[in-house]
Amino acid sequence: MNIKNFFQHNLSGVFSELDPRRDIYNRIFIYLLLVSFILRILWLDRPIDALIFDEKHYVNAVRVILGLPHDPDRFVDAPAGMDPNSEHPPLAKGIIALSILVFGNNGFGFRIPSVIFGTISILIFYLLVKRLSGNPKLALIASFLYSFDSLVFVQSRIAMLDIFMLTFMILGFYWWISDRIFLGATALALSTLCKFSAMFGVVVVIAYLFLKRNGGGEYDLKGRLKKMERFTIFYLIVFFLLFAIIDYLYGPYKNPFTHLEFILKFTSKITRTSFEGIMSYPWQWLINEVQIPYLVTSGKVTVKGEYLRTVTLIDFKGVMNPAILFLTIPAILYVGYSYYRKRDNFTLFTLLWFALTYLPYYPMVFLGNRVMYIFYFLSTIPAVCLAIAYGLLELRNVNVKIVRFHNILIVIYLMLVLVGFYIYFPFKTIP
Repeated sequence: MNIKNFFQHNLSGVFSELDPRRDIYNRIFIYLLLVSFILRILWLDRPIDALIFDEKHYVNAVRVILGLPHDPDRFVDAPAGMDPNSEHPPLAKGIIALSILVFGNNGFGFRIPSVIFGTISILIFYLLVKRLSGNPKLALIASFLYSFDSLVFVQSRIAMLDIFMLTFMILGFYWWISDRIFLGATALALSTLCKFSAMFGVVVVIAYLFLKRNGGGEYDLKGRLKKMERFTIFYLIVFFLLFAIIDYLYGPYKNPFTHLEFILKFTSKITRTSFEGIMSYPWQWLINEVQIPYLVTSGKVTVKGEYLRTVTLIDFKGVMNPAILFLTIPAILYVGYSYYRKRDNFTLFTLLWFALTYLPYYPMVFLGNRVMYIFYFLSTIPAVCLAIAYGLLELRNVNVKIVRFHNILIVIYLMLVLVGFYIYFPFKTIP
């Protein structure tokens, strides 16, 4: 299959799955996707000439790569054309660099890739959940939750690495569930080249491979081992080949193995015996503790020249939507109970996604004193959305009396999600 046929085949499949004529859920989702994109691109360049949170690292690193003027307190004496932020994988920075070349060295130029990837991640997540569950209503609810989570929203409109990593990870899951091994391996390799926490996603698909049910047939261990072998080999080939190419273009290392060794050594030293400031423990993420003020701007209210008060104009925070987050534990527990009863692949994948992207942080902090931040929970949020959506639809099976009001309860909950989104919406006034 040539490249043209490849894209025609895949795009036609996507359009077929999204065909608004097939069911009402596709139509509603298309509107949801449009609204999500508009909210993400709205006032994208504001505040003017300001960098939001870790943009000070990544945007300035990209400016060095492109030989553009950068903040004087960042990457002093760094040679132009080389990535000075080599402690992180290079792919996402390369994507941002291409965007700056096209749209300019401004807020829109370095943030629009995050908007595009963040919006695409909603689309792929919807397709993944439909493929995994066979339930378009569940897919729509889960995608709604994912779209209106506050952390997902903020990361989808600022120039950090995480949304690129997550989008490629979800794409890898979608292709893996679709039994497209090599495409899944490629997407997960791209995810890892954006941020190394994507390796948790690799563990998810391998664990799912060995634990999933096979339609009532015999457990074919040999076949699964062969599938894992093909996946692993292709993943490593794509990862190291692209790593080498990117390093050749703008990396300080000409050998991907040397660069990888540097990254692993660097990250192993990011430790503290006690956390302070914006650092947080993984159990604190479940209750929205240690929220991070990404960027806050204030303005004075005056009447006829007389000062009245100071108001917050813009407030970007690293924080999850409380209406979603606070259902994490009961939703995951219910999914675990459901898997115990049914042993179905949907609940299995949801549990693996949650457990293997979140729980590894516990030994990292207990055994290695690894410094962590609340936005590390980003790659787990889709699993939480899956669990909550599943639980909402299962409510009608818990109590007969709920059946009559089931859809009303779902709508009320989704309205609460919108309230939580509004509370943490970063723009408190119209710029």
